[in-house]
Amino acid sequence: MICTSCKNAPAVVFLKTIVGNKVSQRALCSDCAAEIHESVQALDPLESLLSGLPSFLKLLRPTPRGRAQRCEGCGMTYAEFRQTGRLGCASCYELFEPHLRNLIPRIHGGATNHRGGP
Repeated sequence: MICTSCKNAPAVVFLKTIVGNKVSQRALCSDCAAEIHESVQALDPLESLLSGLPSFLKLLRPTPRGRAQRCEGCGMTYAEFRQTGRLGCASCYELFEPHLRNLIPRIHGGATNHRGGP
């Protein structure tokens, strides 16, 4: 989705505003979202809520293809794991643990510990 403000960059922040009975939605790129953040800083309640927005937006920026994390044990990337559905080695579990933390319980019906054979 493209930014609804500048109409150039990919949108990474999605805002829904409700005023009375009117709902408006905006999709913003990181630069336009940062501009909005600066313009609303004068509003105290929003200032504390939005104070971490610029650093949060940096986390949402996609990693360039050449810089994707590779497992030191087997060289696999998370994108390769997503394509095959199989990890390459035991080191992959440590490297990709943040991604696997939510994925494994969904696959195994909520179980997160090995329960042995049949």
